[in-house]
Amino acid sequence: MASKINRQPNPRNEPPAAAVAVVVASIALLVIVSMLPGSWLAALPFGDSDYFYVALIALPMFTLLCAAIVTKLLQVRAAAKWSEAAGRVTLSSTEARAQQFAGGTSEIRNFTNIAYTFKAGGKTYSGTRISIGDDKGGANLEATLKRYPLGAAVTVFYDPANPKNCVLERDVPKDFAKGIAGIFIIIAVTIGAIYGLAQAGMALLQDKAGSSAPVVVFAVLFGLALLLGFVALQRKAGAARSWPIAPGVIETSSTERVTDNAGGHRRTTYAPLVEYSYTVNGLELHGKQITLAMVMSGSLASAEKTAARYPVGRKVDIHYNPENPEIAALENVGAPAFLLLAAAAGCFLVAAYAAGLF
Repeated sequence: MASKINRQPNPRNEPPAAAVAVVVASIALLVIVSMLPGSWLAALPFGDSDYFYVALIALPMFTLLCAAIVTKLLQVRAAAKWSEAAGRVTLSSTEARAQQFAGGTSEIRNFTNIAYTFKAGGKTYSGTRISIGDDKGGANLEATLKRYPLGAAVTVFYDPANPKNCVLERDVPKDFAKGIAGIFIIIAVTIGAIYGLAQAGMALLQDKAGSSAPVVVFAVLFGLALLLGFVALQRKAGAARSWPIAPGVIETSSTERVTDNAGGHRRTTYAPLVEYSYTVNGLELHGKQITLAMVMSGSLASAEKTAARYPVGRKVDIHYNPENPEIAALENVGAPAFLLLAAAAGCFLVAAYAAGLF
């Protein structure tokens, strides 16, 4: 029998006070600068440009990213001085957690469920944290469980001032630096591309499109984003056609309400809620993705019709990514992917019309 999905709210990892203070300070700076006289702003680099305000708006997000990185590095540094103790794994399995944010469709994630005990100062303590970083499950799920099988002897690193604060791994992940470098490179390239297009492209378009130049730039950028999304989706669908299949069972078949407050107007739609369990290489996993890379939301009747195709207890084939079995779906991507291509074509037509090409 498949294990139940944990629907309890996940414990929140509260950010350190210092990180919160840095982010709040960046937001306060945005407010203060916006109140400065125009003559003062003109004296600042790009102060008389719209890019200056764009950079200020992006500052809190950039600051939050930097604060998160620095916080983790400080935690790793502190853990390097922690004491060590011999321990033993008392639980080693998977756990599925249902999550839902801001009224959107729910999401099921699979995590390791590892527990261990150790002695410190003559007392017995228990812990569940694997590393300083948060356990995100995903592609490392199977490898983590193999490292910590039930009954295995382990070394536990704990804070001598509070032994309940303990982990099995205290080093920085080997790909941490590469991941951070990749994030900053992507941010830099994106900013550079937007800035270059806005500078050179806008000047070039002013002669041909006149006041419609901003419309042309926006339509082209939006069209390119849709086109890239279509290409990525098609590549994913092509790779998924060769994915292996695992037997699965439908555990839940119903609908869920989805709310959207965009533009100040509350809009309610419904999505099918079809949850299933499946086993890959001895790992029991759960999922709810019906069509690969697609989120279905519409009328209640449409959601009920989709859910009715998958009654509880029905045996189904689950297509899963062999590199990360948590990525799985009941169906592959179909025709809806071409809607992105049609939308991209529409954006390019709008750009061409605004530029006066026809």
